[in-house]
Amino acid sequence: MSNNLEAPRGPNDLFINKGQPSRSEAQSSLETEEKVLPLGDFSEFILKEQPKMLTQIRGGSLGVEALIKRQRELLRSIASEEMNRIINDPDMARFAMLDLSFAMSALTFSGVTPQPEAQQLNAHLAKITGLPEMMTFEKIVSINSRLPFSQMRTFTDGAVGDTEKRFYYGHELMDIKLQDTIHVTSQSVEALRVQREDGVEKVIGLLAKGARNMNEFADFMKAFMGMPREHFGLFRQYLSQYPDGTRNASGAFIGMPRLNIRLVGLSPKYEQFLDEGMQYFKINEQSDIQHAREVAQQGDYLVAQCERLHGNPQQNLARSLIQVVEPIRDFRLSHLAAVQYHVPQALPEGLKKLKTELAQTEEEPILDDESNATKGTGGFLPGPLLRNTLRLDLRALERLNAVINKEK
Repeated sequence: MSNNLEAPRGPNDLFINKGQPSRSEAQSSLETEEKVLPLGDFSEFILKEQPKMLTQIRGGSLGVEALIKRQRELLRSIASEEMNRIINDPDMARFAMLDLSFAMSALTFSGVTPQPEAQQLNAHLAKITGLPEMMTFEKIVSINSRLPFSQMRTFTDGAVGDTEKRFYYGHELMDIKLQDTIHVTSQSVEALRVQREDGVEKVIGLLAKGARNMNEFADFMKAFMGMPREHFGLFRQYLSQYPDGTRNASGAFIGMPRLNIRLVGLSPKYEQFLDEGMQYFKINEQSDIQHAREVAQQGDYLVAQCERLHGNPQQNLARSLIQVVEPIRDFRLSHLAAVQYHVPQALPEGLKKLKTELAQTEEEPILDDESNATKGTGGFLPGPLLRNTLRLDLRALERLNAVINKEK
């Protein structure tokens, strides 16, 4: 991530302008800092001109043919020395793929097929970087957030574009907290596996750090309620499931499974979600998700490990685990509330009967390709997917509270 003044730092300033540079100051920053333009004029077009053209296309004052023509002209003007520099610089190659993904998605979700030139260059860079050819969470959030904040790529411009940047950057700030907690839980699972009761004291210390992280993680989710709803609706259209069924960039593919599995284990529908979505997670996280699955299938995840202990070590560990799982539960509830607020059509059932829904013992189907049900940006049914993961957390808390209450 680039360290610069205009970037938000925490939940409280994610969608609040107080303390942020004015638009003129942000523009001045963009003009004076060194620009990251791996594909030269084409990258500058993606940064500055394409969002304006998309605004005109959405408004009906410009035809998509103008965007096609401009992209084609700039793609054909990419110099060979720029390509050589990209090929020899892994970071620039990833930024180039980001620009191409923005170009291709702009056309796809404006109803036309991307340029052959863009598709060919994108396929070439996919082989070099190992990244998928489609837009992914890794590209639009992690790679995008490594750019200077004022140069993050967006589909929209003006105030909406600023919200869009903050949406992506907020997910990256959340991911930092998440990654740290994943490391904590991985160490904890291994310590209990090897040392059992003798490892509990160390694990409790680790989990205290994880609890602090996840409380802030949950606060970020609450902050998304402050995102202007009309802004989200504009850029969300470019994050929809692709016409051929390919899944798009989605917060569903943040690295939560690496934490969830180590904390609360697995369920049939969660395994289905992982099977369907594995290729859309960050490339360097997929093997760890699979490793966590294999370990959990053997019964080595923290809630189950706690249940196998006895006496004070078991009681103390259960209390520490509750401190980690509770903010994750709160995050799930806030996420459902945010979906209901920003995309109400995705939760036609609403939240009034949430307790009844969660009391059901059976998980809900997360896929429905036969109906016109509104899907999340990852292509899954949002309500069932979110409620299923919330059920896992609630049942984990029930199991941990049962451990504590058995001594009373």
